[in-house]
This record gives sequence, structure tokens and C-alpha cells, in this order.
Amino acid sequence: MADTAAHLYTGGAWLNGRLHTWGAQLRQWDAALTASQVLTSGPFTFGAVFQGKLVLERRGVLRWGDEVIDVNTQVIDAQEAVLFGRTGLLVVHRGMQLRFYERPEAPAKRWPYREIYSFYTASEQGGLVLHDVDGDGRIDILCGNYWVQSPPEFDLPWRLYAINLFNEHPLAASARLAWHQGRLLWLESKRPQARAFWFTPPADPKQLWDAAPVTLDRPLNYPRALLISGDQVLVGEQNGAPSRCLNLGVHQPRLTGQPLHTLLDTPAGIVGIGPTSIHRL
Repeated sequence: MADTAAHLYTGGAWLNGRLHTWGAQLRQWDAALTASQVLTSGPFTFGAVFQGKLVLERRGVLRWGDEVIDVNTQVIDAQEAVLFGRTGLLVVHRGMQLRFYERPEAPAKRWPYREIYSFYTASEQGGLVLHDVDGDGRIDILCGNYWVQSPPEFDLPWRLYAINLFNEHPLAASARLAWHQGRLLWLESKRPQARAFWFTPPADPKQLWDAAPVTLDRPLNYPRALLISGDQVLVGEQNGAPSRCLNLGVHQPRLTGQPLHTLLDTPAGIVGIGPTSIHRL
């Protein structure tokens, strides 16, 4: 259902039985998505869920509830991760670094972190997926152009391998990623006429991956929202009035004319969050 007030949203999450959205404010919605209450003011540029609470970035400060994780931040993507028994938040920082913030046992002024890898490429790296690529039983990291191989121990260095070589533009590797049925869905997310591929790892995943273009009637433009829900592969564009929400499984639009930042699979059904509106798809 569309929200009639002129609120600004940058994302949202389903948490503790309620939809929460962030942007100009942090809002909590009722079950019908017709009314909301403001929990705190923004502006919030990024949000995620970690251990049942929201991680939010406001003016370069990344917080988990009342705890400060770090300052002078610019988060591109983040998700909860457990690396070698350590629970923390894995972050793509400024499109240049993979950073793992480990939750301290007691509240601290800052969370300790380890730089998993620093990218030295011509393009911002975006997108984040955790998956055991090489079958060694350890979780690897997929981000932008690359997958990063887990070492056998936490303190040893991680190793980088290219999935593709898309780097001719500063935003060419800022992608939306999803692992689905043994393949990586890779969407160039911050450009019009976006490249969209299914990448399959070869027998030696350290080599460039096999690419199969996503077949569409017309190219995607700024595909920012991505959701895997059962057999559905939903992609929402951030392209103004011509925006589409497509189910790549059947190549059909689900919703047209509504830009989308986020797609969520909730008990009430699939919800789309746009810059100024909330929708049930």
C-alpha cells in the first residue's frame, strides 16, 4: 500500500514482527502498512540487521542500537557473519575495503575490526554474498568483481580471485549479488543499460567464471533491489517513473512505474520500498 505522506526512505527490514524503514527517519509500521511511528530522526544512509537489532549509519557514524561500531564510515553493503567462530558485521567500506567488525564481549567505544581485503581497482566494489565457493568447508566472500578465499585460520591472509573484469567505469563493479541454484546472479546496479549475468564457477574457480547473460526484453536500468524468494528471482529498478520490478524466472513485470530501493519477503507477502512509498507486491 502506498504511503501518502512525503517521507523519504533509503531502505527497510522486517524485524520483530514489524516493518522498519529508514531514511529521513527511522519508522516502525503497523501490520497493515498504513500507519507508522517515528522512532528516531535521521537521515540514515544505510541500514542492516545484526543479531536482532538494527545497524544504522547516520552522518558517517555506524551504530548498533546505542553502541557505536565506528565513525567516519561509508557503508556500501553489510551483513551479519560468523568467521572462525567470531560473530560480527562484514562491511563493504567505501567500495574499497572488506572489513569485519567483531562484536566485543562488553560495550566499547568502537568495535575492533580486521581488514579482510583492500581493493585496488578502477571501480567501486559493491554487493556482498557469503558462500563456500571452493568446497573446502569454509565460508568465502563474493564482492563486486571478485571472490575472496577464506584461509584455514582467522589471522592468515585471505586471497582474491576475479569472477569478471568489469572495471572500465568507476561504478562498473558496484553490483547486486545473489547465489541461486549453484550460480551467482550479478547485476550492475548503479548504471543504466546495466549488465546482468548468471556466473557459474568453472572446475577451477580461481579462473574467470563462465558468464550467461540474463535474457530480458530490454536492459535493466539501475537495478538496486534484489530478492530471492523460493523460485522467484525479483529485481527492482531505481529508474524513476519507468522503473520495473521483474521476476527473472518468468521474465514478467510484477510492478511498473515504482522505483524500488529494497524488496523484502515478509509474513504478509513481498513488500517493496521506494524513495517515497511502501508497496505490497
